[in-house]
Formats: sequence, C-alpha cells, structure tokens
Amino acid sequence: MASYIDLTPGVALQVFPEPGSIEHAYDAVVSSVTDTALRLTPPRRGDERLLLKPGQRVAAYVALNGQLHRFSTLVRTTEVFPLEALVLTPPAHAMNAERREFYRLITRIEPRYAARVDYQLNELQPLTSMILDISGGGLQMRTREWVPTGSRLRLIFSLDDDPLDFDMQLLALSVFRPERQQHYRIHCRFVDAAPADIERIVRHVFRQQVAMRRKGAL
Repeated sequence: MASYIDLTPGVALQVFPEPGSIEHAYDAVVSSVTDTALRLTPPRRGDERLLLKPGQRVAAYVALNGQLHRFSTLVRTTEVFPLEALVLTPPAHAMNAERREFYRLITRIEPRYAARVDYQLNELQPLTSMILDISGGGLQMRTREWVPTGSRLRLIFSLDDDPLDFDMQLLALSVFRPERQQHYRIHCRFVDAAPADIERIVRHVFRQQVAMRRKGAL
C-alpha cells in the first residue's frame, strides 16, 4: 500500500525511465526539495548519463530507514545553471516493495573477497560475508558488519558449475539485523555488471532449478 516518503538533500536514488526496471537504473542524489519540484543530480551509471525529456515518466527507488520504496513521477525540465539538475514533479507517496523480476536461488556461497568500496573501487571496509540467495538481478547476503543503505559493495566469488570467478559491484538496497541475531542481512542489486556475467548467473540459476525439479524439490 502507499506510504509517505520524506526526501531530503543528499538522499541517494536509483532512477530509470518507465516502463523499465531497477536492473537498468541510474544513480542520482537529491539536490533540493520544494513543494513544486524535486531536483536531482544528473542520473549516471558509471560514465554513462541518462538523457530524459520534459514530460517523460520515470520511476525511482529510494532506501529509507532500511526499507526500499518505489515511486513514479514526471520530468519537468533539466537545468544547467547554477548547477546541472534533473527537475521532477515531487512525489507524495511511494510503494514499499522490492521488485523480484528474477528467480532467486537459495544458496550458501562464501565470497573470496567482500568489501564496501567507493566508485574507484578503493576499499572502505572489509566484510565477513555469506551469500544467501542469488538471481540475475542481485543477491542477499549476511555480514557481521553493518554498512549504510546505498553503499557500493564489491564481491569476488565463484559458482560451483562455472570455472571463472565473478568480480561484481553491488548497491545495498536494504540493511537490517534479524531479531536476536548478531549479523546483518543486506539486499543488493548488481551495478555496472557486464551482460555476460549476468547471463552466466542466470544460466547457473536455471541449471540449479532444473536439478531441483528433477529431485522433486521445486
């Protein structure tokens, strides 16, 4: 059901044109909020910039208080002075939900390397982690360490039926600690991922699904 969201300057968003999905989102940050306009930094994905036109409908995901919210709005204009900005119609409500567009395979994989990193992949915080499920869109993992929602993470891991390691960057969509447990659960989506790597993961999940069906476990 719909809920009010309080957007403030500095909040990170993931923006994409509608129709579309979070797997094709671009990163932006709220610059300012008024009663008539929501201004964002120009949405980017690595060196690629998202080009939008006035009147175009866009969707955005925002993580607040450990939960992921989705809202839809319209592009009003783009500004270049005094700073570049994407100007949107301010949303009043959002859906509290995480889209699941890929089948999530329950698993247990210990990454060879896991860390919170910056955009240049400089390590900010090493992580002790375990991957709990994986799909073509992202994964859920367990960590001993807390990380802020919106953090960029880097994982190097392998799958048991694939000869090559995966070196993946992810965005932490939600971070929470289950009651009476000492670890954190982090829901992540892949960012800046090579299509070939996503295809390898999707094929792994499919092969596992086939094997589970043969065993009558799915």
